[in-house]
Amino acid sequence: MKLLLLIKFLRKAFKRYLKHWSKDFVYSRQQDIVVHVLGNGPSLTASLHLIKKEDRVAMVNFAILTDLFFQLKPSYLCLADPVFFKKTDSESIENKKVQMLQKLQEVSWELCIVVPAGANHEELVVNTRYISFKFVNKTPMDFSIKFMRMFFYKRNISMPLMQNVLVLGLYIGLQQGYKKIYIHGADADLYKKICINQDNEMVARELHYYGHSDLNLSDSKTHGFAIGCLHKRLACEVATFRSYVDIASYADYLGISVINASPNSMIDAFERYDPEEEEVGE
Repeated sequence: MKLLLLIKFLRKAFKRYLKHWSKDFVYSRQQDIVVHVLGNGPSLTASLHLIKKEDRVAMVNFAILTDLFFQLKPSYLCLADPVFFKKTDSESIENKKVQMLQKLQEVSWELCIVVPAGANHEELVVNTRYISFKFVNKTPMDFSIKFMRMFFYKRNISMPLMQNVLVLGLYIGLQQGYKKIYIHGADADLYKKICINQDNEMVARELHYYGHSDLNLSDSKTHGFAIGCLHKRLACEVATFRSYVDIASYADYLGISVINASPNSMIDAFERYDPEEEEVGE
């Protein structure tokens, strides 16, 4: 069975890479650099004091619309959600994408935008010499396939399932060989806030460090989970947490330390930051 799954993966990867293939982010060696991968969870600001001037920073999604983005001047902006690469029926999302383009014009430092290979990123291209694009080959492997898994990951032939954009940020940190990766703002607890209303729709309040948004997860214009599909939404959460375990295994293989500095995070795959035991930068 595992051999069949491996053959299926190879066929899918080969078919996809005939059209879109990137040599970016092939692992080469470990570097004496610390990187901080920032989620957008409400706990984010609680651990930002750990970031040193010489460290690298990766931020995700619409973080560019915040003042914090321009204060930290990240090296990477990671985009994984398909909404960034196609027109949606959501007026709110489309307005944010317009604002995003405006903010990209204000970038005055070297910023690498990381997207999946083959993603239609042309609309994100702006007339500035500071911004470049790099790509990951996102074809995932079934979790049961262990044979040659790390071999494929190192060569960016495959990567852990990108159910959440934080996975992309962590993978980039590993592929760049940064000796230590800190995770911030990864509360990972949206599933706790999912409710079912009287119309059997899934609704939730998504909390960010910069505010909150009320979500109708059954809205076909944005999330599109049909009535009676709570199990599918929760399955997405399961896939996300399994991806974190996958990332943790890959980090151990490379000898890279990944530390979760997010207070009250539900992610159990990584070492937790303990301010009483470690001083960052030593």
